[in-house]
Amino acid sequence: MKISFIIPLLAILTILLYNSIPYNSVLVENYYSHGMFQWIRRIHDFTLGRSSFPVLYILFFGLVVGFALYLNNYLRFVRRELFFWKGLKRLIGHAIIVVSTSIILFYWLWAFNYKRISIEHKNGLVRSEINEEWLFNEFESVHDTLVTLFPNKVSEYNHFEVEKKIRSSLHAVLPSIGYNVSGKARVREVNPKGLLLVWSTAGVYLPFVSEGHIDDGLHPLTKPFTLAHEMSHGFGIGQESTCNFTALLACIKSSDPDIQYSGWLGYFRYLLGAVRRTNDERYKLFYNEKMDQNILGDLNLIYEELQKYPDILPKLRYFLYDSYLKSHGVTEGIVSYSRVIHLASAWKQKNGSL
Repeated sequence: MKISFIIPLLAILTILLYNSIPYNSVLVENYYSHGMFQWIRRIHDFTLGRSSFPVLYILFFGLVVGFALYLNNYLRFVRRELFFWKGLKRLIGHAIIVVSTSIILFYWLWAFNYKRISIEHKNGLVRSEINEEWLFNEFESVHDTLVTLFPNKVSEYNHFEVEKKIRSSLHAVLPSIGYNVSGKARVREVNPKGLLLVWSTAGVYLPFVSEGHIDDGLHPLTKPFTLAHEMSHGFGIGQESTCNFTALLACIKSSDPDIQYSGWLGYFRYLLGAVRRTNDERYKLFYNEKMDQNILGDLNLIYEELQKYPDILPKLRYFLYDSYLKSHGVTEGIVSYSRVIHLASAWKQKNGSL
């Protein structure tokens, strides 16, 4: 049987298998997330994970060189055969193999984690609609926490040190909320600055290299929280809201005040958007009369840094990523990132505090 038939068939079977599995699947939790994925994690740790630079660069270089060589061979084939349509048929066949291989790797290296048991089911959390009073109380409480932490933070950022500290924190946090942790998930800084930010993306986890990535153009204040989010993906969590919540817990439970501050600030920015949408007049009153100038200064620094990298095709990016998330069970799409507020509310309702 030809490989041109086998690989597309495996891709189709993979998609059919994925779509046939219900969400909150015990089978996925026990046999994929706790089983196969853990071996993938370990293999990466002892191979590509030892690299001192992002494996993404190797992947990109390999793709560019491979494409150049293939294009050269394709053009030589067309000239030799003197038949364009035969060459086009060959090109389409190879493209199908590449796409099919990508689909197989995407799901088996990581994406089946979307089907694992959710954080709500693991911890008996009941998500309820949050009212305006709770939201503003939470907003002011987190604001006051940031004010308390502000004098202890520093502006320096050492990626490798922060990566180690957050990994250690996640190793403590994740098992306490029902997620097994093994291995050493990596999160790399990628350059040039703005490479991800121009697509409205602060970070991304790539199953093809089993690593998370954050944009080096991010302001240092936001990097620990973003790093913790991507590392959560690296430990097998699919849902964006859950990764935001685990990132928050990992940061605020760290012994490093910089990381604590970044975690609370990341959560505060989601709350800030929520209170604006809920009651803009009440938000403006707080902003003008109560907002600490140091905190406001940090927020302005973050926004100024982001403005250096204007979005490319923002509507197309929103549509594609929103559609991707919804097709993988994230019913709220991109909005799901802000659902970290609902998780925090449910957690507090059950446990009293974060």
